[in-house]
Amino acid sequence: MALVLFATPTLSGCGSRGPGDLLAKFPGTWTAVEVKEQGTTLPPGARYKATLTFDKDFCEQVMTVENDPTPRAWPVLKARYSVNPSVSPHQIDLTPSEGDASALIRRGIFEFDGDKLKLCLGAPGEPRPASMIGLKEGETYFVLQRK
Repeated sequence: MALVLFATPTLSGCGSRGPGDLLAKFPGTWTAVEVKEQGTTLPPGARYKATLTFDKDFCEQVMTVENDPTPRAWPVLKARYSVNPSVSPHQIDLTPSEGDASALIRRGIFEFDGDKLKLCLGAPGEPRPASMIGLKEGETYFVLQRK
């Protein structure tokens, strides 16, 4: 069971820093050091395992659950992403390339904290999370460490 996400970046609403400054922080492989998903309870001892790999053109996300006696199947999602660095927190949208894209957009927020990327995504088709704390149903929060 794995969720694989492919995305192609675009920028919108660039702030005082150039688009290259923000995109230059993404490339590389990021491993989750923390994952929380509101509305999902994992059995004792089970934990999420996630890796996101960015380059200048795409992102690949693989997510599984370790030590989970109940198999979970995450769909393969192909999406493009756009970021808006002119607001705080920065915004990111993941738009699937197949199906009813408007209903499945995952709106999120993100911030870089040294060598960590904090990312909070809303449920597909739902509003963007207001903050990275106090998750609502279907929202997923990642703290990713650059490898």
